Formats: sequence, C-alpha cells, structure tokens
Amino acid sequence: MSRAGLREDLYTGTARASTEDTVMIPRLTKYVLFAAYQLSVAMGIALLPIALAARRMGVTLPIRRLVETTGTAYERAAGR
Repeated sequence: MSRAGLREDLYTGTARASTEDTVMIPRLTKYVLFAAYQLSVAMGIALLPIALAARRMGVTLPIRRLVETTGTAYERAAGR
C-alpha cells in the first residue's frame, strides 16, 4: 500500500492526508454536484412535454423536486 499523499501525524504517529488532498475532495464534490444540477435542469426541459401530458392525465412527475434537491445540494457544497 502506497503512502503517497499521506504524512505522519507528529503526535499520534498515524498517517493522514495532506492539505492538498483535503481541499480537492470538496472541490470535486462541488463540481460533481454542479454537473448533476445542470443535468437535472436539462432533463426537466427535455421532459416538459411529457410532464404536461402527464399532468393532464392527473399524474405529477417529480422533476421539480429533483431540480430543487440538486440545486440545494450544490449551494450547500459551494458554501452559498
């Protein structure tokens, strides 16, 4: 097992991630959530005719909830 990117803690002697690694994970999370949000918006636009037809039949598709949930997750990850 490689210890690349890890350094030993001075007091406990355990290996932990370096500062660069701990910064990259939230940044990657933010980018993935942004992509998921954009994809959900595009999917909502593409499914709009189907959603309108389904609403006439009395069925509601949860597209709005999907867009709001991914938007909230992205805002929380971005720190807004």
